[in-house]
Amino acid sequence: VLTALCLLVCVSLCAVASDRVEISGRIYSSLGDTLWVHADGEQWEVLDDVITVLPSGQQSEQGLEAALALLGLEIAFRGPSGEYYDVAVPAESTPIDVLSTCLTHLDVEDAWANTRAHLASTPSDSFYAQHIGWWRQWNLKRIRAEEAWSVETGDTAVVLAILDTGIELNHDDLRGNLWINWAEYNGTTSADDDSNSYVDDIYGINVDDDNGNVNVQGDHGSWVSGIAGAQTNNDETGIAGLAGGWYDSSWSVGERGSGCLIMTAASPSANAANLRKGLLYAAAMGAHVANMSFTTTETQDWISAIETAADSGLVLVAAVDNHGEEKYLFPASHGDVIAVGATDRYDDYTYYQNWGDSLEVVAPSGQCPYQQRSCDDPCNTNNPDYLCSTDPDCVCDSLFLWTTGNGLSSDGYSFFGGTSASTPQVAALAGLVLSVDASLDRDEVRDVIRASAQDLIGGSDDTRGRDNRYGFGLIDAYTALYLAQGGGATAADLRLCYDVEFDRDVKVSSGNTLTILPGVTVEFAAGSDAANLGVDSTRCELIVEGTLYAHGAHGVSADTLVTFTASAESAGAWYGIRAPSDTGNIDLRYCAIENAYKGVAVDNPDALDLAQLDIDDCIAHGIYLEDCDSSANVDTCTLTDPGLVGIEVRDCTGVVLEGHSITDASDYGIKCYDVADMT
Repeated sequence: VLTALCLLVCVSLCAVASDRVEISGRIYSSLGDTLWVHADGEQWEVLDDVITVLPSGQQSEQGLEAALALLGLEIAFRGPSGEYYDVAVPAESTPIDVLSTCLTHLDVEDAWANTRAHLASTPSDSFYAQHIGWWRQWNLKRIRAEEAWSVETGDTAVVLAILDTGIELNHDDLRGNLWINWAEYNGTTSADDDSNSYVDDIYGINVDDDNGNVNVQGDHGSWVSGIAGAQTNNDETGIAGLAGGWYDSSWSVGERGSGCLIMTAASPSANAANLRKGLLYAAAMGAHVANMSFTTTETQDWISAIETAADSGLVLVAAVDNHGEEKYLFPASHGDVIAVGATDRYDDYTYYQNWGDSLEVVAPSGQCPYQQRSCDDPCNTNNPDYLCSTDPDCVCDSLFLWTTGNGLSSDGYSFFGGTSASTPQVAALAGLVLSVDASLDRDEVRDVIRASAQDLIGGSDDTRGRDNRYGFGLIDAYTALYLAQGGGATAADLRLCYDVEFDRDVKVSSGNTLTILPGVTVEFAAGSDAANLGVDSTRCELIVEGTLYAHGAHGVSADTLVTFTASAESAGAWYGIRAPSDTGNIDLRYCAIENAYKGVAVDNPDALDLAQLDIDDCIAHGIYLEDCDSSANVDTCTLTDPGLVGIEVRDCTGVVLEGHSITDASDYGIKCYDVADMT
């Protein structure tokens, strides 16, 4: 031990000789009393509690522990499979001392200092306090929360783990939706009743102190928790959380709610190594979604923790940070994590979000008016998204979000922004998706969020498909839940930007519009129908009582079609597109319809425009028209193997068929009954 202390003292003296030292490929430098490490293109504050070592494959845990003991050191935390260890920094030493000692005298591949995570928030400004009212929760309207709540408001069986600074346990808008570890709640005080190595972890854990005290100062965690899971509809109390449940007016404030539950893994100091422990805790305790509104350095211990959490089934969601740079920081940069950016009230990407090829989706957050691109025009009439606050006559409505948290009070609220604020909306949406269908795995939840995102909603940087400023697009809560339930009758408009699959009838209700962008494939389950909303109980139907608008794109070299098909390549695997009698507005151009029983079938529709359709491999008809007049447009379609009849026209007047190509119809290319003035 004396030898070990001498080693530590010697290393410390060497470190003092320079304020900049390279250790294991990382640059450490001091500024005043603070030590910093430069990694991943960022500067991170070094904490003095632990360092992390990555042992060689030849080093056993017992051997490592014995070697550390000889050096006067001890293990503070063991990785799940022994792939890394946190080594405590003695009070008389420094992280640089312990790093150098471990790398010099132990059989380890690598070692690095612990850092403080960057909380990905942009603080609000008192300027916004003058502009409250309907602006406070504008974000929920932008992601169509109200429409989503007609499908699902949250389920107490789904747990959202918030890895952050803590939570206000007694807040009127939060306490009814807190996850409870019932073994500890009903157990013995100061005892580890569930044998998970934590004492009294009733609402989660404080990973800084290794106890259950998550009710700690640090509004960031409460802000994030409120956006995700504040109780909704609770007797005019505070705000609505996206996955906060629908409160019964007969309940008292703070009574147990019906929404997704909030598990807290609190690191008031934003200690990166401790937040890592919080992630492992969430995975071990059965959380379903983990929200990480922070960034940290990408090290092997964190990579291992992410992979462990992903293997447990956790949906992982993280902020991309707020430096306005084309780069990604960890954990958002990891392939198992949904990386979330931020938009303003006009759906433009925010100036502060990081961006690049890892960005997956964006969600609303708002922009600070004091961060200006230009104030040459005080009111920025040419760029209203960046209003200049220097002119008192200007009205700024690119606001941050209004959420829970303002000190440890039961009724405090604040404005809050940054990618920290956008991220919990995506985590909450993942919770709602699982509330609709608990059988979905983490990859399927991720697919739903991607497929439901709204593309081409922002500025010129929002190009078709995934791009580096918007990812797949702005999250759409209603569309996500509609896709999660597999189809059914619509309760609001739908806009499909990416390929989707349905296992039941899709019914576009009267007054609703289904819009499908070019290049999208809509696939129906073959030979089954989980909804039975139409005329065929054995096949999925696309039933149009409202409006169906699907226009592919006509290209010089090739067309980008909208494709309607089935999961099996066989005629009649799904029913087709149908407008019931006296309903429906169908507008299809440059579309492909495959493997249907009837490609398109209408009876006195409100409006009909079919042009440049490729219809292939049907059983009964390619196109069936009944009780149509001259307003119906059916033009230049190609029908191959359309079934019995290519185009059947019945009880119609003034219909014009022109430019069609019909090949291999079983009975008739065109068949007419009781028609007049037909061309």
